[in-house]
Amino acid sequence: MPDRFYLFGSTGVNLAEVSKNLARTLAAALEKRESSYMGGVYFLLRSAHFDKATVEENWTDEEGYQSEPDFPDYPILIYLTNPDQSVLTSLGSLPDLARLRLDEVG
Repeated sequence: MPDRFYLFGSTGVNLAEVSKNLARTLAAALEKRESSYMGGVYFLLRSAHFDKATVEENWTDEEGYQSEPDFPDYPILIYLTNPDQSVLTSLGSLPDLARLRLDEVG
């Protein structure tokens, strides 16, 4: 079975609040992290129902490039790897969230 890499976008403006809402919706553990490679503060979600999930800002680097330039209307991005169908169903119920991309590898 191929690995599935989803990208969701949120129109929410507060990274911590969006992350907390996602953690509550998905019954996932939430951990605040920081990385200059990922634009500063981001959140890592852990659950048995997906391999990995991060919640990050669609940040702009020193040269003016956004991390996801194809989606400038979404200030917050959620990267999700190999979720169960139940996770996708739960995410579909959140009004400020949109699926932006799905990549399958393998």
